[in-house]
Amino acid sequence: MFHAVRRRLGFALLPALLLAGGCSMHGPTSTFEELGDDANTKGFGSLYPPDNREPGEFTFGVGDEVLVDVSNAPEFKGPYVIRPDGKIFVHILGDIDAAGLTASQIRQKFENKLSVFLRPGFSVSVGEGQIVSRSYYVFAHNPSVGGLLGRKVPHTGDLTVFEVWVNMGAPSTLLDDEHHIKVITPDPRNPIVRVVNVKEMAVTGRTGANVQVKPNDIVYVPTTFWGRLNELAQGVSLPFTGLLRISNTIVSADRAVRVISGDDVGGAYGYYGP
Repeated sequence: MFHAVRRRLGFALLPALLLAGGCSMHGPTSTFEELGDDANTKGFGSLYPPDNREPGEFTFGVGDEVLVDVSNAPEFKGPYVIRPDGKIFVHILGDIDAAGLTASQIRQKFENKLSVFLRPGFSVSVGEGQIVSRSYYVFAHNPSVGGLLGRKVPHTGDLTVFEVWVNMGAPSTLLDDEHHIKVITPDPRNPIVRVVNVKEMAVTGRTGANVQVKPNDIVYVPTTFWGRLNELAQGVSLPFTGLLRISNTIVSADRAVRVISGDDVGGAYGYYGP
């Protein structure tokens, strides 16, 4: 009797021990100082970080389309797509830097190069075409198997956290903590974290915390207490569910082989006896 109880306790504690062992295997995360030369020193890792721009002024990135028009010189007009090396190629003028620059900075570069070929008095206009470099990131917990579900979403301009929440489908379940949604502006040393009660906005209309979501921001929806319990339960059962699925697949494959070979006559007619 004692041995049977001990065996049952052992099986009950095994998943918890496995989880505890799994957590301890990873160890603490590396600090900025420990990463040394590998540490990211460019915000969120942008290859062409904005340079000398006014706050809120848009800067072009790789893959973005730059619209250029030059008065009385249609040969220089066009949409130009920024290459992975951060440049655009213009007929006669050659390569021009564009990634990480604003429209006015790109216009200045055009004017400097065009002054060699055109008479004084020409004008250059630079605008935005199709923009693909601006995005923000949304993370929420997967209610079925636990863990995080992440999505990269194009940033189309003026955007608030309430709009992001609605665009996500407004996850309103017992597992999502909509009172403590985080809007995170990443930075290698001092990220900015703002905690927003989106549920209160929807119920009361108080929008004081409806902060702007900027390109590269992270919007994170944490779990409630029940959500964390659900994740723990899913984490414990998932390995065993996977093993059961594998064993069922093996049994099905073996049965199919026996039907094809004629060893299982009943199976050939869609019936499997005991």
